[in-house]
Amino acid sequence: MQPEMKSFLQEGLTQYAKAKSTISAFEEQVALLLRAAVAGREKQRWSPLRSVELGRPSPGGGSGADGYWISMYITGKSQRHGDAAIDCGMWWNSNAPDISETIIYADFYDKPKCVVSFSWHGNKKGIHSFERWGRTHLCLPVRKSLEVADPLNRLLDALLEQLR
Repeated sequence: MQPEMKSFLQEGLTQYAKAKSTISAFEEQVALLLRAAVAGREKQRWSPLRSVELGRPSPGGGSGADGYWISMYITGKSQRHGDAAIDCGMWWNSNAPDISETIIYADFYDKPKCVVSFSWHGNKKGIHSFERWGRTHLCLPVRKSLEVADPLNRLLDALLEQLR
């Protein structure tokens, strides 16, 4: 064992529980921000998606090279494309092109298949995009103001346009 690792591990033994509690409390509060942003969305803003159901935010996603995220799922039905599943949340170390900070993101998770990997060119409406796991992720950098509702709703509006 390297000498610097010994002191690191010794300190970790005394701080581990406190650090885990701190991370859990942080993840819980971010999940509440996400839930409030999506739940506060007005009913007509979900068009053309109907029968919208909100999932519970899920903290602690990701690992290493893929970054870390706190996400939630939204499901519904589109008259034109059928069942839809949206994944949205906050993502740290996403490696999104041209954005180095934490992002708010939204994408079609796995359906409708015809729009999961839609084409988003450039930086429309200030919204960036990148491809990963066969999906197009729309994203905006997180502001220090902790304003989540406006940027997340802008992303959801842009995503829902793909169903029209």
